[in-house]
Amino acid sequence: MGAFDYQPRAEKTRLTGTVDLAQLFEASIEVQQGETARLLTNLRLAGGSPGGARPKAVVALSPDKTHATSAFSPLPEGYAQWIVKFRALHEPAETGGIEFAYAEMARDAGVQMAESSILNLTMPDCPGWRT
Repeated sequence: MGAFDYQPRAEKTRLTGTVDLAQLFEASIEVQQGETARLLTNLRLAGGSPGGARPKAVVALSPDKTHATSAFSPLPEGYAQWIVKFRALHEPAETGGIEFAYAEMARDAGVQMAESSILNLTMPDCPGWRT
């Protein structure tokens, strides 16, 4: 995944099974709004935020990128580990598209880049969500 090999600290408990990216994004919004007590453990077990300005999770995505599961257990056939980056609360909805365009321009310029993709999530009624 990218230029770095991320090895999270061993946990006694790990998130396993299906991962709901919409729920993780909603949790990241709540953390950004200051609601941290019960959410940080779940976000950390889902891969935490491997650093940077935006909230992230390490997950395994299906080949068509429509299903996610824990990246910390044996992966189902065809699944691959990905870092999923959510936009920060203060950022416009176009942030992912802009970052994706930069990655495409870098590829066109000959820079070796990790594969990237835009995921469209169906969001539940989420107080911090703006389209």
